[in-house]
Amino acid sequence: MAELTHPEWRTTMALNDYYQCDVCGGKAFYDANIYDSRYVATYDPTEGCDPIAIKALCPSCAKTHEVIVREKEAGAASLNTETE
Repeated sequence: MAELTHPEWRTTMALNDYYQCDVCGGKAFYDANIYDSRYVATYDPTEGCDPIAIKALCPSCAKTHEVIVREKEAGAASLNTETE
């Protein structure tokens, strides 16, 4: 087996430890040490609780985009469902 020294492998493996930017998919914040079950439920459907809703921007996208929180429209059923 090849050693994990190739730059692409380091980037890919490291990316798994970050919440990805909701615009570009880049690293938004380090989340490998977040064990709150509500956060884990955002990516693990076997977690026994309702997931929190979270959106984040990487530093580059935060220069040109913003996250807006607003009340859901009637009939919006699930997390991560775009209504616009």
